[in-house]
Amino acid sequence: MSVLVVVPAHEAAAHLAATIDSVRAQTRTDWRLVVVDDGSRDTTGTIAAGFAARDARITCTAQPNAGVAAARNRGLLAAGPDVTHYLFLDHDDVLEPDALAVLGAALDADPAAVGVHGLMRCVDVAGSPVEAASLERWQRERVAIEDGRVVPWPSDRPTTFRALALGNRILTMGQSLLRRDPVDAAGGFDPATVPADDYDLYLRLLAGGHLAFVARVVVAWRLHERNVSHDRQRMEAATARVQRKLARTLGADEGRLLLVGYRLARRGLARLALDAAKDALARGAVGTATAELRRVAVNWARAQWGRP
Repeated sequence: MSVLVVVPAHEAAAHLAATIDSVRAQTRTDWRLVVVDDGSRDTTGTIAAGFAARDARITCTAQPNAGVAAARNRGLLAAGPDVTHYLFLDHDDVLEPDALAVLGAALDADPAAVGVHGLMRCVDVAGSPVEAASLERWQRERVAIEDGRVVPWPSDRPTTFRALALGNRILTMGQSLLRRDPVDAAGGFDPATVPADDYDLYLRLLAGGHLAFVARVVVAWRLHERNVSHDRQRMEAATARVQRKLARTLGADEGRLLLVGYRLARRGLARLALDAAKDALARGAVGTATAELRRVAVNWARAQWGRP
């Protein structure tokens, strides 16, 4: 196994060194790393070039700002003929020291899998653990669609299309190690689907395979004000666009699952918004409660319409 680690980096000076150091600290050493400077105006490029000068396994390239999906695709161009696997690591996330070893072993044990994913933990801007129990619990509570219902998905089962049709519980791409051939065959990332470009790729891969799952933490996800996933409404809208796109372009079975997943996810979002509205009212935050009740109405109505 030879892994290309792709790090898309935009205005990444604050955390890029820690991210690169986490790759250099891997117990498994058969990797190469490329940093794609996506039009940064800070010292991102200088930091990446410094690492490249000291470690021959690291390269860097730059492009005008085009977004994370385009930067990830640009990184794929650095794959030499020896590369067999990809890992896409956000510029502010940190791999656990045994991440490549754990993911690689799980993938070796499942030759039919298109990739493998593990779990994440949350850290703050300084790299210290933070209280994010709901996020960490949510990713561990694996579910899938069976007979039009949401059912628990045991940890000994792989992640299939039936699981991700409900939404993306792989919260950061550093959780996944993907085989090169399926990713190349899928054409990489679709920039039109940002910020759900990872979800879009996973679904296209799972239309023809599955992801092995290992119940181990493999990456620390840094929570801060720039996390795009904190923009809940934008992420929900992007997820719906991906479901709508792929319901038209994938096979009939996948399209039906996406429709069911869309309905079930919207109902779930409506319930979450209702709980948030109740909590806001209890705190006297009338404006927040009103906004959440609007989300209840929108999501419930969309679930009844039955069209992504």
